[in-house]
Amino acid sequence: MPAKNESTATTTQAPLSGLRTSSLRRISDTELAIDRTFHAKAHHVFDAWTQPEFVKLWWAPAQRGVRMVECVGDVRPQGTYRYVIGRGETERYAFSGTYLEIERPTRLVYTQRFEGVPGEATLTIAFIEQGEFTTVSAREVYPNKAALDGALASGMEEGMNQTYEQLDELMVAVRATPQFRISRVFDAPKHLVFKAWSKAEYVARWFTPAPLTTPACEVDLRPGGAFNVTMRTPDGMEFPMVATFTEVIPNERIVYVARIHGGLEVTTTVTLVERDGKTTLSGHQVYSRDDESTRGAHAGWTQTLHQLGEMVAELAT
Repeated sequence: MPAKNESTATTTQAPLSGLRTSSLRRISDTELAIDRTFHAKAHHVFDAWTQPEFVKLWWAPAQRGVRMVECVGDVRPQGTYRYVIGRGETERYAFSGTYLEIERPTRLVYTQRFEGVPGEATLTIAFIEQGEFTTVSAREVYPNKAALDGALASGMEEGMNQTYEQLDELMVAVRATPQFRISRVFDAPKHLVFKAWSKAEYVARWFTPAPLTTPACEVDLRPGGAFNVTMRTPDGMEFPMVATFTEVIPNERIVYVARIHGGLEVTTTVTLVERDGKTTLSGHQVYSRDDESTRGAHAGWTQTLHQLGEMVAELAT
């Protein structure tokens, strides 16, 4: 998918004091303060914190024998998420909530509840970038003292430290291979979302993020088929994407390899999962190198998926 350019600021100092060490402090009867520094840029940490395709790689504490069973999220204001972790075939623990504020990549506010337990916490997360490092500063407010007491007694701090170590490992992999993940929930069955990818006349209307337009589009949705899109800026500059589909599983999965401006090679994997009549689209891009286009991927994907939602709604009528 296309990417818009974003500017990024850099500094030279590295905040080493909190690297690989978590600080958890109880600052009132109902509030926790948690800080941890990661060796990664803020946009990488923010995406790992929010995008289900990343979350499922680190959120369940593997040292406790726990794995991620379900991981879905609609990362936009008033969007919801649900993570289910478990052991074996029957032991399950579910966490869910609603996103209240999203300011990528610096701030996130959302609710969280442990399903089956009354009440919910409100979490405010700041992502503070300093050079190549990012400090995650979290404030968690619980509905009452008993709720926070219960969370701490459950082994919360040990589990948090284990998952943060897994997030550290994930950030190492992200630094080694520039990549991006995003997901979006569509209120439609997956065959309609897949259909929006199937013809050039559909793709031309949603694939290029506005205000850019699509003067040329070719879609041959089969393994080895061509996927070529020319994007035009308002001032007339054109940026061709020349791609080939390498894997197509109808209504399930699309993979294509593209070359875009500057010779950047991008491998994109799109998966579709339907549940209760709604479809979660998960997008994963791996880049041949890191540059301004890769750092601007979030803006491009966000606009493109919004347009895809409009296309899917039209196909449903």
